[in-house]
Amino acid sequence: MTRARKAWWIVALVSAWSCERTPQSAPPPDSPSNGYAGAGFFICNEGNFRWSNASLAFYSETEDTVYQEIFRQANNRPLGDVAQSMTIIDGKGYVVVNNSGKVEVINPLTAQSEKTIDGLMSPRYIVPTGDGRAYVSDLYAQAITVIDLASHQIVDTISYPDWTEYWVVTPSGIVGCGVKRGKVFIIDPATDQIIQEQTLRPEISGMVTDRQGHLWVLCNGGFEQMLPALYKLRIPNLTPIDSFVFRRIKDHPGNLTITPAGDSLFFSNYHIYAMDIADTKLPDAPYFEVTNRRTIYHLSCHPRKPWLIATDAIDYVQEGKVLILSRTPTGGQLIDSLQVGIIPGHITFVP
Repeated sequence: MTRARKAWWIVALVSAWSCERTPQSAPPPDSPSNGYAGAGFFICNEGNFRWSNASLAFYSETEDTVYQEIFRQANNRPLGDVAQSMTIIDGKGYVVVNNSGKVEVINPLTAQSEKTIDGLMSPRYIVPTGDGRAYVSDLYAQAITVIDLASHQIVDTISYPDWTEYWVVTPSGIVGCGVKRGKVFIIDPATDQIIQEQTLRPEISGMVTDRQGHLWVLCNGGFEQMLPALYKLRIPNLTPIDSFVFRRIKDHPGNLTITPAGDSLFFSNYHIYAMDIADTKLPDAPYFEVTNRRTIYHLSCHPRKPWLIATDAIDYVQEGKVLILSRTPTGGQLIDSLQVGIIPGHITFVP
């Protein structure tokens, strides 16, 4: 967990919601009846930094059951230290384990490891380039790592003088970001060259594209260096179309996500907020008010159901929760609360 991520959750501590699900008294079966192939999603439980207690869980929507520690059960070994993200590419799951400096390539149907890609410094997120390769962002390497998806070997690096994080695939190239300097850039995967770059403001905390092909970038302003802001940019030249500046220096917005239709944004800032892409100002009232000692750590929109998925790290020591919220125009309602592992973060839906 990075310092920037800590800043987002310290201000968000808030105590137990009324519809908590009672944890099962016995562990669930090893896997769903049809493996991890049915309707559901994977949860990357980061675990505590340097404790090597990261884990991978799966929520089966069909069986309404959370299957814990699926990587450990399938491979008889721990996943590693800080499970940052998971991306499914060409039928394989790529689990990026940040502080272990590796990517575990798994069969997403069984969670069995097929390959471990070692030799990375502090990897964060992986994105396919469309030509049989992938880019991996990195916290400390000052470079983007290029991986061959057939051999699962590191084949190149692209120098970049900042912490790189999120990726967005567009027709104009792969959009990445330099977090601390507040820069967004486009890489042409045919040449691995940066062909466009734009400076916004420090600490980028999310990027998505909408149904009109515009890029939305959320910046938290750093450690109270600047007011946070949400930007709407034109692709491919990355020129700003609009910007929405937050009112308070102590605001720490993050976890930007967008609906499958690409028409509504969600982000956290103490509470959870929603914003239509046509809105002309930031929302005043929360979409979902966070109370009762909750720490919103990640947001994702379900691709097939009207659900907003939020992860709750609670106190970063005990097991966390996955909160399933209804996604309606008038606001979110808590549908269910699922117990998962320590510091639940990135959510990956079964395609």
